[in-house]
Amino acid sequence: MLFAFLLSVAVRAPQLGRPLSAHHEYCTAVALIILHNWYADGFLAHQGNPVISFTDPADRIPEGYTTNPAVHDGVMYYFSHPPLAYDLPYAMFKAVGRPPDALGLQVFNLFFHFIAALCLLLALQEAVPG
Repeated sequence: MLFAFLLSVAVRAPQLGRPLSAHHEYCTAVALIILHNWYADGFLAHQGNPVISFTDPADRIPEGYTTNPAVHDGVMYYFSHPPLAYDLPYAMFKAVGRPPDALGLQVFNLFFHFIAALCLLLALQEAVPG
């Protein structure tokens, strides 16, 4: 199992830490925007709600521009997210004292990839005795 995990990390290694690009990294970009806002403004400044627009005064959505109910004071919030999807990475970045970036998020995801691989191994050992 450890060999298979290390092989999967070796396959991903060339992609680690490179700048985000193209449409297939949209989810990573949204996560980083949310984490950046929480890191810069503080988690409680937005009551822990994910902010998907930048929060500097020049970046705010002008009043009357949209009737979207997710916009409050020129800041757009994203409410449809899995539990702890942004909270756990934010806690990790705060714990290590580092601003959110793509490499940190990728390493965080590799940790959960390892946990998933370990759970799969344990499930297979239980399902196939001997």
